[in-house]
Amino acid sequence: TNNNNNNNDNDNNSRDKAILYSNRSLCELQMNQLDNARDDAEMATVLDPTYVKGYWRLGSAHAARTNETAQALKAYQNALSLDPKNMALQKETRKLEQRLQKELEEEKEKPQEEDATTTTPPPLKKTTTTVVKPTSSITEEKKSNEENSNQKNKDNHTNSTGKEDTHFSASDKIRGYKMVGGKKNVLF
Repeated sequence: TNNNNNNNDNDNNSRDKAILYSNRSLCELQMNQLDNARDDAEMATVLDPTYVKGYWRLGSAHAARTNETAQALKAYQNALSLDPKNMALQKETRKLEQRLQKELEEEKEKPQEEDATTTTPPPLKKTTTTVVKPTSSITEEKKSNEENSNQKNKDNHTNSTGKEDTHFSASDKIRGYKMVGGKKNVLF
């Protein structure tokens, strides 16, 4: 029985890690970190091959990437084999099947379009390109504008005595501050 307990602990540990990787994959997908999302979802499926959400996340990560619709569909189909009655998963699988079909049709049309456009183009006319370099007065003016902008930003936070300015207009919305009697008060 001691051996069975160790196996159960290992299974639970793998399941917990799979859930962790699956959740992290969703977060990375939301942050558009597609490579990391795919890798974590893949790790979730390796840790627990019976975890439906792991395959769902893997399918979502592949679907978000360019030219990986087939891999996404395969992941969704793996999830469906584990949970065939999952309506949301069925819907996503149908969407991907349609998307893959559309991609395959576009791919078939692409070579035909390329053949039609491989005719020899007419000879190019000679043209000259003139490069205009900025004069020093323009670059100096730009630097001056940047310095003025930086000074204005500093002026917003300090007054003429060098102390922090606690007054600001109602249109100045600053996160973490609240207007009370025309003065800003720190909320946290």
